[in-house]
Amino acid sequence: MLTAIKNIGTKGGIHIVWLCICDCGNTKEVRAQSLKLGKTKSCGCYRRSMRLKKFTGCKFGRLTAIEPIKMSNRGDIWRCVCDCGKEAEVRITKLTSGETRSCGCLKIECSKKSAVIMHEGLLRADGTNISMISSTNLNKNNTTGVKGVYLNKRGEYFAQITLKRKTYHLGVYKTLEEAAEARKKAEEKYYHTAIKNFYEEHPELKK
Repeated sequence: MLTAIKNIGTKGGIHIVWLCICDCGNTKEVRAQSLKLGKTKSCGCYRRSMRLKKFTGCKFGRLTAIEPIKMSNRGDIWRCVCDCGKEAEVRITKLTSGETRSCGCLKIECSKKSAVIMHEGLLRADGTNISMISSTNLNKNNTTGVKGVYLNKRGEYFAQITLKRKTYHLGVYKTLEEAAEARKKAEEKYYHTAIKNFYEEHPELKK
């Protein structure tokens, strides 16, 4: 609460101003009309104390507001503790608007998850089409019945495998069996590991 201690005259030749002392010990110049109408009740500490009570302990995303460390007209800056254990100093306006929801760990996690893209039902990760390499469907141009094995004009079988948009040529063979075996070994080398690692990292996507 404010206590008027001295009439210091008028400002701008219109408003009578009093020098007041607040219960907290601070002094403040206040218009007499504001005191009379009860518009100004403290030096500003009351409003700050209300904000303190309102936000202390509140959770904003992964952040818990602990205490204000800097007062500002643009929004007080609060010390916060993140669920991951790290601390962060965040402007209260960014907390209440949802702009800042963690110490930065959430952004890092989202960046990692963004490596997994769902597009038209296909799973992609780190440049690899997981859905495609897991599929047993044949290319429409395939006439051999073996994925990744094709018959050239000389009647020879050539095998290939594609990973991260790069095609690896596995050789040309006289028989379909030989070409199929080369393709199988390549799948074990390139595909199986990629698929295994993907679903270990994202078990929730495994059907």
